[in-house]
Amino acid sequence: GSYAFYSNQISSLTIPNSVTTIGEDAFSSNRISDLVLPDNLTIIGARTFMGNRITNLIIPKSVTTIGDSAFLANQIRSLTIPNSVTSIGEQAFYNNLLKSILIKRTKEDFEASVTVGSNWYSGTPTITYEPE
Repeated sequence: GSYAFYSNQISSLTIPNSVTTIGEDAFSSNRISDLVLPDNLTIIGARTFMGNRITNLIIPKSVTTIGDSAFLANQIRSLTIPNSVTSIGEQAFYNNLLKSILIKRTKEDFEASVTVGSNWYSGTPTITYEPE
């Protein structure tokens, strides 16, 4: 649930495949650097992993919603957005170290089909569109 493991000292996390939704702030303000998300995950809530140390992130192909500030203030360098994603919240990947973003849709499909909040990322990463 919400705030379930907020502000602990968690550094490594593997979430089981039985989890389909992660509530808001569930793992925010920890020290997570190693994160494995479950293959059945569909919703990543607001601020779920905000303020951690995540460097490598693989978003499962089942995810449809990434909440506001979900991964704000981490150390993510590259990111792949699967074509299952239909909503990316405000500042979802803001204040990271992004150098590249790979979007698994055409640019036209992404712009027409995905609701994107303002400032969903920061910096000047290279954005590539590569439909599956």
